[in-house]
Amino acid sequence: KALYTFFEITFSGGWPSHVSTVVREVNPCYVIFVAVYVSFVVFLMIRIISALFLSETMQQANRDAEIMVKRSTEKGKRFQRDINELFDMANTSGDGFVSFQELDTLLSQSKVRAWLAELG
Repeated sequence: KALYTFFEITFSGGWPSHVSTVVREVNPCYVIFVAVYVSFVVFLMIRIISALFLSETMQQANRDAEIMVKRSTEKGKRFQRDINELFDMANTSGDGFVSFQELDTLLSQSKVRAWLAELG
């Protein structure tokens, strides 16, 4: 019966009615025990709930970091593909090399200069 009473005290929120009966009819010193017990249980429940929220937040932050790394990798691949296309376009002789004349011709185009300026 005592365990059931403590279960009700803990989870029903009806602890004042149970505790006031014990304090009045048994001994007023039980107030200290019940106050410590209720404070401890409430503290533990708050800590557990906080830990669950923190865990979920950390998992979400981890997913965000993974997404950021994936986007950065995709951006790097896209940049490499664009650079390859640029040099393929510049290699008008088809020998696999870009001569100074071909590079000069390429850099004379305003669109290419603007694109390179955007890269920094």
